[in-house]
Amino acid sequence: MLTDTAIRVVKGTPGKTVKLSDGGGLQLWVRPSGAKLWNLAYRFGAKQKKLSLGQYPAIGLKDAREKREAAKKTLASGRDPGQEKQIRKANARLSQGNTFAALSAELIEKKEREGKAPATIAKIKWMLALATPFLGPRPIAEINAPEVLVALREAETRGKLETARRMRAVIGETFRYAIATGRAENDPTFALRGALITPKVKHRPAITETLPFGALLRAIDGYDGTPEVRLALKFLSLTFTRPGELRNAEWAEFDHLDSVCLLFADEAYWAGDKSARGSLFGLITEPTLVIEQKGIDARRTQNRLHIIMASNESWVVPAAGDSRRFAVFRVNEKHKQEKNYFEPLFAQVENGGRAAFLNHLLTHEVGDFHPRRIIRTRAFQEQILMSLDPVASAVLELLEAGELPYGAKGMLSNFVPASSPYGNERFFDRLRRGDQSARYLTDRQIAERLRHFGCRQHRLKGVIRGWLFPQLSEARAAWDANYGPYEWSDDETDWAAHKGDDSPY
Repeated sequence: MLTDTAIRVVKGTPGKTVKLSDGGGLQLWVRPSGAKLWNLAYRFGAKQKKLSLGQYPAIGLKDAREKREAAKKTLASGRDPGQEKQIRKANARLSQGNTFAALSAELIEKKEREGKAPATIAKIKWMLALATPFLGPRPIAEINAPEVLVALREAETRGKLETARRMRAVIGETFRYAIATGRAENDPTFALRGALITPKVKHRPAITETLPFGALLRAIDGYDGTPEVRLALKFLSLTFTRPGELRNAEWAEFDHLDSVCLLFADEAYWAGDKSARGSLFGLITEPTLVIEQKGIDARRTQNRLHIIMASNESWVVPAAGDSRRFAVFRVNEKHKQEKNYFEPLFAQVENGGRAAFLNHLLTHEVGDFHPRRIIRTRAFQEQILMSLDPVASAVLELLEAGELPYGAKGMLSNFVPASSPYGNERFFDRLRRGDQSARYLTDRQIAERLRHFGCRQHRLKGVIRGWLFPQLSEARAAWDANYGPYEWSDDETDWAAHKGDDSPY
């Protein structure tokens, strides 16, 4: 057994490391330089191993013996104390890298990928920048509630009470993100509820004049928060109800929605998927609608809807070539933001214009009008082109170019080989490549769509497999008949001759 006195007096031996044993595998290694290192010799998994416990005198005899006993307990539980030490070191290095500043940057990047508004991102960055001088370099798992409170008090002492409150919310969101990703175990901001001074509410007088009220409505339209809040603000401006009454309103208070006959959708846009397409078609054509109120079973009611949509988007409705559900018109922007042009119109509306318009609708002779005869405007044609399926879109590109791929000199101009001359690309893969939604179309599905356009499988000279297209004039005429007139870039009637040479065909 070693003693403190024996350890202090022992000197290094030139050219040799002296090992002094304290029992139980604990050894003091005395280097030729005089340095004294604690090591523990042990066996794990039938292998002799060594665990470094530290340098004397920083680690005294008592400390070394305590570490030996702790290592023995680790061995008794079936774990390797050397490996446990490496894991602790790795976790410490990882913890040093997972600082509050690093997690804040990750959270901001996540919100940017989610498509949050630039103004929202800027506000979050500003809030986190206020906290970074206090919390930035600290490992997030080691930050406690008093440290966060110091950062919040800085804003509070400057009289920025609302800023301090919002900082706590943003800091808390950072900690919750760290918990979700396994870099922290608790959110210290939860313990700070009630620790900050509550800002006094400043009541705003009601707007009773026309011009300020118009400015309010424009501000609501430009609100960059969530759609739910923006709709609630618009509803409040129309009904003048109390905010609490709107928040706690029940669906039973909106039974009049069952009998809506005209629905105007402002700033509408097309979601671009099959489920949204089915929902829109159902609103237009189904004889009944499903109304589902909050907390009440869904029920069917008669569909009286007639829908008008206004949009700033280029693609608004999923229109097929034979679609009868939509009439599409592009609003002329000649007088956009022209106050002098619209003021007389608004004046007429406010001075009996609504009643005059209603009288016109009631007395107007509709003649032989039939709702199935849809006016096919140029705007409607644009919607059809945007709604094309991937194969139809690819065929349109070929028809517009007037030339088919992969051919060789002397080959029929309306024949497309199944693959490129050297076999490095298939014709079907070329069609898939042009549209992300076509990636998972099978060869059979693409073949069926090509037959719809009058194409047929053909084996040229009994050898070369591929597809035979109708002559260009016929194919373009068929397109116009199915999808409406298209403004072709030329008047060619035949496909351009194949120009390929040095072909292996």
